[in-house]
Amino acid sequence: MPEPTDLPAARRADRDRELNNLVDWLLAQAADRDGLDVLEASVDLAEWMAGRLGSRELAEAVAALAIRLHRSASEVVL
Repeated sequence: MPEPTDLPAARRADRDRELNNLVDWLLAQAADRDGLDVLEASVDLAEWMAGRLGSRELAEAVAALAIRLHRSASEVVL
């Protein structure tokens, strides 16, 4: 795995805000599909996202959600 990216403080604050907004937006989109079966909801949301997000935005969203999920799971264990 490569070394973590070291961002300047000002850029870090901007990226943090952007990623939080993106994750909150994606969670709101997921909530709209919450009544569906998890597989149907996942397929529907993935297709919806693929049509609206560029590959870079999609990768950043997935990374941010994965890290948030990992941290949430770690907090539950502790």
